[in-house]
Amino acid sequence: MAKNSPKMRKIKLENYSTPEKSATYQKQRTYRLWLGNDVTVCKTSEKAIITAITAVNDELNNYLAEINQMYIDYFAMYRRRWFILDPENGNKEIEKNVRNCLNEIDRYLNLIVERYSFPNGNHFVFKHLNCIFNEFQNILTAFIQVDTKKNNYGEIQSLKANIKRVNSLQKEMNSLGSDY
Repeated sequence: MAKNSPKMRKIKLENYSTPEKSATYQKQRTYRLWLGNDVTVCKTSEKAIITAITAVNDELNNYLAEINQMYIDYFAMYRRRWFILDPENGNKEIEKNVRNCLNEIDRYLNLIVERYSFPNGNHFVFKHLNCIFNEFQNILTAFIQVDTKKNNYGEIQSLKANIKRVNSLQKEMNSLGSDY
């Protein structure tokens, strides 16, 4: 990387526990990385835990990039539907819901990259990523409501495929670290 290249926003988990030498349980005598998805990665050496943290960070940043692209795509979907979300068509609440979801996603993305290094950062990274997935599902479900009113069958099928994509990615992310 060039010296003057700008830093990119990213997740960089750093918090892990060191071994308790006098602990009764073997697990407590290891380096432990607690993830916010109920997975604890245990390693016997600091080098091994650092390697695991690097792998987790790489995967989390891949999810972050994919989520950001999905956010861009769903925002564009919202703008394409903006004209038919006219309150006079009975879509005021749907539009309000979608706009709130988009705002929450933006807020969660910023919280993730600003607070990952906080003492409970590992937990909150996963919590906020899961909240984003839930907001995506809310947006897509709202779009299905709008497209159902318009009898837009092709778009409804595309939206359902997007919901499956969101669910699959969320499930995959929530199992992160279990194979380390």
